[in-house]
Amino acid sequence: MSVDQEGGFNEALVSQTGAKHVATISTLSAATRAERGNAARILQTGTEADEAIIRQGLGTRTNGADATIEQAGGGGNFALIDQNVTFGATRVASVILQDGIGNSASTYLVSELSLDDATRIVQFGTNNSATQSKESARGGSLTIEQDNSLSGSSDGNVASQRAHGSTSAVLLIRQVGAGNEAIQDILDATTATTLQHGSDNLATIRTLSGTLNDLRIEQGSALSPADGNVAHLLASGSGNMAVVLQASDGNWVNAELSAGASLSVTQDGLVGSQLVGITGGSLDPSAAARLTDGSILTLVQTGGGANVAAVDLSAGGIATITQDGYNNTALVIQR
Repeated sequence: MSVDQEGGFNEALVSQTGAKHVATISTLSAATRAERGNAARILQTGTEADEAIIRQGLGTRTNGADATIEQAGGGGNFALIDQNVTFGATRVASVILQDGIGNSASTYLVSELSLDDATRIVQFGTNNSATQSKESARGGSLTIEQDNSLSGSSDGNVASQRAHGSTSAVLLIRQVGAGNEAIQDILDATTATTLQHGSDNLATIRTLSGTLNDLRIEQGSALSPADGNVAHLLASGSGNMAVVLQASDGNWVNAELSAGASLSVTQDGLVGSQLVGITGGSLDPSAAARLTDGSILTLVQTGGGANVAAVDLSAGGIATITQDGYNNTALVIQR
């Protein structure tokens, strides 16, 4: 099923039941044409393996472009929203909702100037994949939520967000369950937050020469099992601020901070938290958290003990380490 529209104030709705359907809605025009008020929605309530694609190649002076895909059923569904705005876009929105196992969702937004764009992916179930990419001048938000399905399981999900060429953006990944992975790749003046509730999760936030970013990773909950989580921070650039909060036992943090960056880590478990490499567990200097001149690390490890902290200050930086309990180990490297 395919729907093609051109111009402004268009609406398109495709509804399909059954399995293995394909639906495409395209709203395209020349780059010089003004488009306003276009809305596209695909609703698929089949059992498995549905495919939904919405493409909006929007013209200049765009306002009010919306795209929504809803897929329910057993799983194996694919959803893609591709929005390309040439200039002056405001209020560009996209939403993907999926339920089941092994679903894939992707959103792409390209804009020379997008002040109020919002992209959201919500997935219920296990082994799902969500990807968001945003290339806009400033503003806007990306949100991925991977939560429990009706069966109560939400393990093995992967969420990835990329916001380059964009400032003042807000990114959020929220995952419930075990064995999930979250990756956020950002540039300048962006707020990136990853919230993971469960065990054996991996969270990575990277800034590639980015500045003035606000980074936050929260893993686990004192009210539920939350062991074996890993947080990886690579903060290159100046003026970046990062916070990591980990509850329960056996969690790891790996960090590399460049000049002017600050990192605050709180590991509140009974035993075995580490500030070392992802493959750590030893005091190999190559596994230490690396700081540079002008960067600041504050680490608090509380609980019963057996915590490990390894910090490399050979390139400068300031580190404050507080450990509470028994059989803790701290390694500080200075040259």
